Amino acid sequence: MDTQFIEALFEGRETSIARDLKMNMKRLAEDSTLAGADYSLLLLCLSVLRGHSRFKEVGVELVRLNVGAPAGMADLETAAEIIREATEIPAIMTMLNSYYKFRRFLRNADSTADETYGAAKLRMQSLAQPKMGRERFEILALAVSIANGCEQCVTSHVEALKKLGVSVEKIHDVARLTSSVLGALSL
Repeated sequence: MDTQFIEALFEGRETSIARDLKMNMKRLAEDSTLAGADYSLLLLCLSVLRGHSRFKEVGVELVRLNVGAPAGMADLETAAEIIREATEIPAIMTMLNSYYKFRRFLRNADSTADETYGAAKLRMQSLAQPKMGRERFEILALAVSIANGCEQCVTSHVEALKKLGVSVEKIHDVARLTSSVLGALSL
C-alpha cells in the first residue's frame, strides 16, 4: 500500500512522538495482514469516532482508491454504501460499548445484576447484514470497542473474528493500527 498519504497526515509534525506514530502507521500499511481496504476503513471509522476531519477526508479517498482492488470492494455504489457504514459504525458501537461497560460495572459490584436488569433491549438491526461484509464490520466494531475501552465488546468481536477464520496476527494488526491511529488523532 502506498504510504504517501501518511506523510501528508503528519505534515508539519516532526517531534519524536509524531515520528514514532507515523512509522507505526507506515509499517502497518506496508507490512501487515491488513488489506488496503481494511486499513482505509479503519482510518475512516476511527477518524469519525474522534471527530478528526482531515483524517476522515483521507480515509474516504483511500476507500475510494481501494474500490476494485483484489481484496477490495465491487463498484462505486457499493463503495459509497460502505463509506456510509464506516462513518456510522462508531455511533452504533459507541451506544453498545457504553451500555455494556455499564453492565460490566454493575456486574463487578453485584453478581445478580444481569438477572436484575435483564436483556439490553437496544435496537441493533443495522448489525445484521453489513454492506461491507461480516469480517470488515467485525474489524471496525473491534477497533471502536478498543478505542472506547469496552472489555466485553472487544472480547466478543475477537471471538466473532476467530469464528470467521481471521488469524490472531490480523486481529493483532487491527489492535496495533487502532492504537497508532488513535495516537495520531491525539496529536
